[in-house]
Amino acid sequence: MVTNSWRCGAIFGSALLLAAALMAFTATRELGAAEADRTFAPLVEAMRKQAVAYEKTGELTRALQRWEIVSALDPSDRTAKGKIPALQSKVQSLAVSNFKMALASYKRGDRGGALKGFIQVLIYEPTNRVALDYVKRDLVGASVENYEVAEGDTLARIAASKYKDASKAAFLADYNELKADAALKTGQSLKVPVIADLFESDVADRAEFDESLRVVKELVNANKFPEALTSAEALAKQYKGYAEALDMVDTANFKYAEFLTKERKFDEALEVLKRSNPKEKRVVELKATIAAGKADEAQKLYITGVKYFLDEDLENAIRAWETALVLNPNHPKANEDLRNARAIKKKLDTVQ
Repeated sequence: MVTNSWRCGAIFGSALLLAAALMAFTATRELGAAEADRTFAPLVEAMRKQAVAYEKTGELTRALQRWEIVSALDPSDRTAKGKIPALQSKVQSLAVSNFKMALASYKRGDRGGALKGFIQVLIYEPTNRVALDYVKRDLVGASVENYEVAEGDTLARIAASKYKDASKAAFLADYNELKADAALKTGQSLKVPVIADLFESDVADRAEFDESLRVVKELVNANKFPEALTSAEALAKQYKGYAEALDMVDTANFKYAEFLTKERKFDEALEVLKRSNPKEKRVVELKATIAAGKADEAQKLYITGVKYFLDEDLENAIRAWETALVLNPNHPKANEDLRNARAIKKKLDTVQ
């Protein structure tokens, strides 16, 4: 399970987050809240832009750390407050799903797939000792290069050189039992697993993924939601390590529900929203909009029923009030008027 402790091994490191919090506390005490806000505004904006950029490239741990710094420097930032729990949940989900897939690959003898999967787990959850043990003990074996740190080297730079991916610095740090933000010393010896061949297809995969993602977005923009959802779900299944794929499924699903709501197809919209995270802010807000819309429709039908009743058209009055109560079972007047209309109709039918 992912806990707050995973941040200690993440690329930006908890040390900088703590420093940001201390800076904010000291500045607020010495300068006052308003002046402190003005002082940190440029840094907050820079961290916010980095967070958004990292989210777009799927580097969720880096994005999360930037949002945490934004929140530490500006506790009133509502965007950061919303992003932090959402990203924590997503990182946890990705770590768990990648671990399951890696373990399944390992059990069926797919050592390459298992190794790649466990490394992905360590990127999302650097403190996962089980994943690290699989990598060290069972998968890498003797395929390790002894690397001597050169002047100016960082773990991110080494990862970018060896694996063409700076985000694998977290994996290198774990493998060498270092914090990912640790300063390296010239001449220091590191062990670098020789696994570059596992990631040779990543660049081509990324290009194919981006093209597929573009097609899904076009389907969403064209309001072709069933097709968009099918394509997005297939994309997420094919590219399990890509956070944007999961985001696209969520987006396509929400946009579909939003579209149905505008078309006043409230029950269909609610059915679509069953696949969304019920705690997500936009989902909560859309459900409230749907509830208000259903109440409005129910009131219109109630008034229609009253008009039919006054015209002595009991059948249509009953039908309108029954439909109103389907939309809003707690309508304050429809229940009573419906009972009265049914009673009157029953008496008339008996007389006839």
